[in-house]
Amino acid sequence: MPRDKAAEIVSSVNGSPATLIAPKRVLSEKLANMPKELKNSEQFLKHIPRAVELRVVRQKEFVKLKLRTPEVLYTFKTNEDEADDIIKNAKEIEVVDFSRNKEAEKSDEKTDDTKKKKK
Repeated sequence: MPRDKAAEIVSSVNGSPATLIAPKRVLSEKLANMPKELKNSEQFLKHIPRAVELRVVRQKEFVKLKLRTPEVLYTFKTNEDEADDIIKNAKEIEVVDFSRNKEAEKSDEKTDDTKKKKK
């Protein structure tokens, strides 16, 4: 579609002069808001001084660390030991643990076992 025709369509919809945004700009703005997954701990540790908050989510297989900076959210999946080392290095920022406690997990396992026995 020619640029003039697109401007004509936009102006006819809202009645004001059309201003077109280049598709690349719109795409780059959306990507800027997306979290970035880092692949190694060195990259993750490099961003800690600028961070506002570190969130810890412990799963059965891995630990996911989410580092919030003013611009971007960085994520990093790792094992339990390496996650503990990273958390120790993050002394200046707030660390929030979103993991469920082990007692709640055990009670869930017990209820699952009783459901299986009833069947």
